Amino acid sequence: MANLLQYAPRKILFTGCATGIGSVAVKQIARNIGPSGGLTLVDYNASKLEEIKKECHNIGDKNNNITGLAVDLTSSENARLAVRTAVERMGGLDMIFINHMGTNTGQGFVTFLQDDVVAKSFQLNVTSNIALVTEALPHLYRSGTMGTNPSRIVYTSSFSTFLRPPFVSVYGACKSAMGFFLTSLNQEMELTRKAAKHDRPAVEVSIIHFGSMTTEQYGHSEKELAYLSTKGQKLATQEEGGLYLAEMGIHGRLNEIGPHPLTRLLRFVRYLGLVAPGITAELTSKQAVVRDGHYDQLFDRLNNK
Repeated sequence: MANLLQYAPRKILFTGCATGIGSVAVKQIARNIGPSGGLTLVDYNASKLEEIKKECHNIGDKNNNITGLAVDLTSSENARLAVRTAVERMGGLDMIFINHMGTNTGQGFVTFLQDDVVAKSFQLNVTSNIALVTEALPHLYRSGTMGTNPSRIVYTSSFSTFLRPPFVSVYGACKSAMGFFLTSLNQEMELTRKAAKHDRPAVEVSIIHFGSMTTEQYGHSEKELAYLSTKGQKLATQEEGGLYLAEMGIHGRLNEIGPHPLTRLLRFVRYLGLVAPGITAELTSKQAVVRDGHYDQLFDRLNNK
C-alpha cells in the first residue's frame, strides 16, 4: 500500500462515493487528508451520501473539511456546479476522482438497446464527465503549477475497454470514449509542460481498469458466480477495489489494472487485445454468461416476431 499520508493537504472532489468501491476509497482518504486538506463528496443518493459523510468525519481528523453534495451528474451543468461548489468550499482543487456511473448503462444484446437509454448513458458517463474535467482543469493546473506535487485526475474505467466482450456495448463504448479523452488530455499536459519548461506536468491522469468485482451496485447471481468459479475467475472484493482506488490516487500511472488474482495475465491479455483482437474476442465470448431464455428473445427480435 502506498504512503497515503501523501494525501495531506490535498483538496479532493470525489464522485460516486456513497456505495461500492467509492465508499471504501473515500474512507481511506479521509484517514489521511489531515486538517488542512479537504474532501467534497458527490453522489445522487442524498441519504447514503449523508451516511458516508458522517463515517468519513468519524474516521478522520475532526477538523477535516469534509462536505457532501447531493446532485445528479446526468446534467453537464450539475457537473460544473459540483466543481464550483468544491472549489468554493475547499478554497481550491488538487485532485478529482471520477467514479460515478449510471445503474442502467444499456447492457445486453445490441438489438434490444433503446435510444433513450443509450443517450442517457453517454450524457452521464461521457458528456457530463467532460464538463466536469473542463471546469476543473484551470483549478487543477493552477494548483499543480504552484504546489509541490502535480494535480491529479483519477478515472475508474473497466477492463472491458481492452477485451470488448459481448453484452456491454454501450458501457464499454462510454468507458472507451473517456479513456481516449483523458489520454489525449494527458498528452496535452505533457506538451504544456515542455512549452512552459517545467520539470513535471501540472496535471497527471490515471485511468484504472477494473475487472469484475462483487460490489453492492453490481452483484452477480449465484449461477453466474458458480459459472465464473468453474472458469477459474475469482472476483475481487469491494474492499480490495476501494483500497486500490485510493492507492492509485497517489501514484497511479496513466493506465493501471485493478486488483485481480490474475493481474499479470490480464496485463498480457490487454497487450494481446491491442495486437491480436481476434484472439481476445474468442476468449471473451467463451467466458460470457448468457441468462436463460435470452437467445429465444434475441431470435424473436431479429426475426421481427
